[in-house]
Amino acid sequence: MQKLRIIILWICKQVILFIFQKEQKYKMYKFLPGKVQKLYFVKLINTQNDTVESLRTSNTAKVRALLIIMAKNVKQKYIGYNAKA
Repeated sequence: MQKLRIIILWICKQVILFIFQKEQKYKMYKFLPGKVQKLYFVKLINTQNDTVESLRTSNTAKVRALLIIMAKNVKQKYIGYNAKA
């Protein structure tokens, strides 16, 4: 069974789940009342040699910074969020 890295992001009372898979690809799911909607399947931005492996051991602040970069990459504006890693 494949090891997955999961990051949960709260945005404006909506829950967004990042599921990291092999290498630097991740799936992003948006949870709405009564249904789960798949949003994106893109590559994780490689900033300062960050990889999924280093993301596993990084602190929350670093993960937050990466999530902001990801948000900009997919042209989504995230206002007021809390990330747990």
